[in-house]
Amino acid sequence: MTDSGKFIGTLYGKMALMSVLALAGNFLAQIIGTIIAGNILSDSALTVVGIATPVYYAYGAAGAMLGIGCAALCAYHIGKSEFDTCRRVFSMTYILVLVFALLLSALVFLFIDPLCTLLGATSENVGAVKSYVLALSGGGLGVMLIFPAFNILRMDGRGKTAVCIFLISGTLSVALTYIFLTHFMMGAYGVAIALCIGSGIAGLIGTLVLFTKSENFRPLWPDKWKETIKSILSTGTPGALEYFCFFICMLTLNNLLASRFGTQAVATYKVTDSIGAFALIFIWGIVGPLTPLAGVFGAERDTQSLREVIKLALRRGLLVIVPLTLLLVIFAPVAAGLFGLSEAQSAVRVYALSLPVALLNHILIYLYMGSQRTLLANTLLISRMAIWVITCAILFSLIGERAFWWCFLAAEILTLLTALLLGQAIRKLNINLTPLLLINISAERDGRYTSFSVDPATEAVAKAAAGVTDFCETNELSPKVSMAISLAIEEMLVVIFENSQATSANVRVLYVPENKIIVLRVRNGGKLFCPVSFAEKAGPEAAMEVMGINMILKLALNVDYRSTFGVNNTTIIISTKEGLKKEKHIEKIIDQE
Repeated sequence: MTDSGKFIGTLYGKMALMSVLALAGNFLAQIIGTIIAGNILSDSALTVVGIATPVYYAYGAAGAMLGIGCAALCAYHIGKSEFDTCRRVFSMTYILVLVFALLLSALVFLFIDPLCTLLGATSENVGAVKSYVLALSGGGLGVMLIFPAFNILRMDGRGKTAVCIFLISGTLSVALTYIFLTHFMMGAYGVAIALCIGSGIAGLIGTLVLFTKSENFRPLWPDKWKETIKSILSTGTPGALEYFCFFICMLTLNNLLASRFGTQAVATYKVTDSIGAFALIFIWGIVGPLTPLAGVFGAERDTQSLREVIKLALRRGLLVIVPLTLLLVIFAPVAAGLFGLSEAQSAVRVYALSLPVALLNHILIYLYMGSQRTLLANTLLISRMAIWVITCAILFSLIGERAFWWCFLAAEILTLLTALLLGQAIRKLNINLTPLLLINISAERDGRYTSFSVDPATEAVAKAAAGVTDFCETNELSPKVSMAISLAIEEMLVVIFENSQATSANVRVLYVPENKIIVLRVRNGGKLFCPVSFAEKAGPEAAMEVMGINMILKLALNVDYRSTFGVNNTTIIISTKEGLKKEKHIEKIIDQE
């Protein structure tokens, strides 16, 4: 069936743009803070920031695990229409944020001296490192809060608010860093205080918006504590591992560089790390929507939309990362000079070459996270950010400092090869999976699923309805059911375009022969509007315009309308068997798909 692709492109484009803008506020704050510290403070002070930064990543790991775990799990439950379960996951996430923050801070305060030694502090800078670490741990809760707030606000369709909290965080952090360093002469300690205050205020604002304004994520006390906690932690482990591997990698490489090439090499590594953070603004922003969208589309078995999202991520990612790589290679002296460390230009140039391959690996990892292939996502994360990069760093450091910086490109290439090998092994267990992406195409292959988007044109709507009729006939549905579905879809599309000001709409139909049901979903990005409610309230003069919708309501086992991702979602579960008992909860039906 012809698909304009406009709906998926618009939805993905909105989410990616908001993600890039939001992450820009966060990462640019860290980069600009490092630039300010590098130009105002001495090389030794910049080294202190580099040594203590892994502690920030530790809190980031916990926050990312809970935020990404909550978002991915909620997306999956939304795709299965399990909305109460989604709210319980959301509520438990914030309980865990508080618990984890208190535990981490307590551990830092109790073991501050051995921690500073582990980080690589020397007798000359141990006092400054200790002050920086204690400041970070004191504001650890604020650092953690911003991650679940961002991920869930984006899912709730509040992309502008998600952007604002990161812009608030970044603006406050940068402004306070400058003030603390120039007016209060606080040194590296001031950089940590500024970062914590900015993150804390922004995270608190995002949390308050969710708890007071959201309809989809209203708090609901968890009833299955152990199961809910286990699900959040297991689903979010890729997010935690990403930051934990940052911690391990930076800790290992800092010590390796300091012992073999001196403290200036550690400062150079901080420069490449900041360049990497800048690139991650675009990489994470572009591929980030893959996780929630893969969760929803995967649960719905919407393979067509899922493939379209992957293509968009790859295409747009390459359009940004390839030019960025070329600019860094050509203008490496300028990039290194921004940090007041011109000696880093060779490292910047070599590091830039790893960015396109890093994009490919991130696409696979975020796809696997959303597809509930957590173990595979974790394996790739550990491979690219710990096993391969550390192994290559140790080997290349034996050749010399210039050779050392090639470890990042080598690690990315080896990770991509790891994904290919593991993907082939998994496909041997399930022949319905596509190569590398591992998308289950059984429903699509058997003709039990169709998905398409249409523009607001009479001809397009009529063709879509005709295509649905062919789909029903292919699956040998009764003429009554076939007519009801095709008429209802045509009428819903017409009233949606007339009343919601939508520029496109998406229709998905899944036939589940085992349960004798059809799962029909209609989505659009216009203003809030439910076509079913419109039909129910329509007067006698409009009866013919909504005849098909009323027909399908008589066959419906469940009808649900809500807004998620800033998109209107109407879901109708239709019985294809006369006398099928209606269920009170949609979960009982969807779970059996």
